[in-house]
Amino acid sequence: MIHRVTLVAALGWSLSAGATASFGQHHGGRRAPEKPPTPTAAFPSPAVLVNASKLPHTVEVTLTAAPARLSIVPGPPSDVFAYNGVIPGPTLEVHEGDKVIIHFRNDLPEPTTIHWHGLHVPVESDGSPFYLVYPGHQYDYVFTIRKGMAGTYWYHPHPHHHTGYEIVKGLFGAIVIRAADDPLPATLPEKLIILTDNRFLPDGSVDFPDEQSPAGRVDEENGREGNIVFVNGRVMPTISIRSGQVQRWRVINASAARVYRLAIPGHTLLQVGSDGGLFEHPVEVSDIMLANSERAEFLVRGTAAPGTSTHLQSLPYDRYTFQTRPNDWNTTLDLLALRQAGGDGNMGPRERRRHGPHVSSAWLSIPGSGPQRNSREIAPLEGHGQHTEA
Repeated sequence: MIHRVTLVAALGWSLSAGATASFGQHHGGRRAPEKPPTPTAAFPSPAVLVNASKLPHTVEVTLTAAPARLSIVPGPPSDVFAYNGVIPGPTLEVHEGDKVIIHFRNDLPEPTTIHWHGLHVPVESDGSPFYLVYPGHQYDYVFTIRKGMAGTYWYHPHPHHHTGYEIVKGLFGAIVIRAADDPLPATLPEKLIILTDNRFLPDGSVDFPDEQSPAGRVDEENGREGNIVFVNGRVMPTISIRSGQVQRWRVINASAARVYRLAIPGHTLLQVGSDGGLFEHPVEVSDIMLANSERAEFLVRGTAAPGTSTHLQSLPYDRYTFQTRPNDWNTTLDLLALRQAGGDGNMGPRERRRHGPHVSSAWLSIPGSGPQRNSREIAPLEGHGQHTEA
């Protein structure tokens, strides 16, 4: 169980000198071989499911899975699957102790389910292949969020041998569970980041090569990786952060097989949670490894001069077999732009008086957090690699 009082004590907001470099430092991030992605102006926050219930501690929402024709990349629109007409699907936001009711309708041309990845739910609401929802049918998923489940999760289909296909077509969304006694300040701005990748043919259709073709055999051995990486359904969006501001980032790896090593050049991340919720103690890390279906929560702080920018990157990680290892596996991917804006961050008048108008470009001192931890290694994925089945 998470000891939230301990985490509060560890998150002392005192400043120490020289711990973190500026966001504005030069970095050697990779660009796509064909054309460097251009940062977009705004960060696309996923839609949030609207609670139709008037009862206390009850969340009642409606989800529909249906075909859609959307403009995903430049060029012709793509025939995809979508929850409530959007990719990613709308976020399910709940609190510990809530009773959750999801009215689901399947308007797809094939059977599907919804699996609530990482949640403890009754078997009939787990979205397993034993509880298929056939085309034109409806199903109610009903469960209660247990105490201690606060964290970041996601939902996706789980039909037998077709899970990866339906996710790649666009069926995925986030789940955010909040606790009444969350130790992190409610004033921290949050960013929900869902990472996916995909491939498309010239006509805009999603690229699924024949299983017996060379490309199909590579997908079978390595897991399906796309040549375009998306953040919340967009390529290279921009997050703005003010000087001295601390943001809470919730990151989900919804890619079929790609492993991300998340890092910001010259910056230390403060990881506060993972798949199992919040840590008892925060941990300073240089990068965070996320295999497919994993989640992480960490704090990011604005420390550079206004007007400068850098990127959230994915560092190289070799999970491949020798015979089918991509030529560019050891290059760094830029995932999103991080732009430093002006302002006094999260500080109120009292903090501004104490620290002055300018905040030192140092990280928070974290008593008891221990030495900096580097990312762990994980074993290469086996088989299709099209999403874990947990």
